Amino acid sequence: MPAYLYARATVPREIVPSPEASSLPNLAFEFLPDLDLMVVHHLETGPADGEWDELLAAMATPLRSGRFRSIVISEGAHPTQAQQARMNALVRGQPARVAVLCSAGAVRFVVSVFALVNREVKAFSPREYENAFAHLDVAPLERAGVLGVIQRLRDGLDPPELVTARRRRPEFPPTTTRRSQTR
Repeated sequence: MPAYLYARATVPREIVPSPEASSLPNLAFEFLPDLDLMVVHHLETGPADGEWDELLAAMATPLRSGRFRSIVISEGAHPTQAQQARMNALVRGQPARVAVLCSAGAVRFVVSVFALVNREVKAFSPREYENAFAHLDVAPLERAGVLGVIQRLRDGLDPPELVTARRRRPEFPPTTTRRSQTR
């Protein structure tokens, strides 16, 4: 049974996702049970309530393990105050180490609000992804797999018909200019 379906059955009523939450145009996530790691990717538009509640439902069971970690990549979106309140209600008193990668000041402010409830929540610029992995204690051998998940989530948020309509988003992780090798 997928983790998100199991999580729905064990979540308090007030955060059970609604039926319209089945499509995730602004938010994508995947829980990696072997790493106890939730990977979340937001676009520049904030998540709908249904999307947010589906994320909370997927987090509910893994959060109780005491080993839960999360890496969040945001292209500028952050949860609304109501969504923040639902997240705080879910995580209150449960340890969760979180790294949020985003360059937007508004997102960094929201991260500081979450840090009032959980001191293990930290913001990083997209160029500091190695520091974010270190904060989460993601082993160097595991990082490539996590980066692959981040890319897959990001790619899944852009249906092929919209790729040209949306602005070209920066690469994650940011890369330096590569020299082409010729023989």
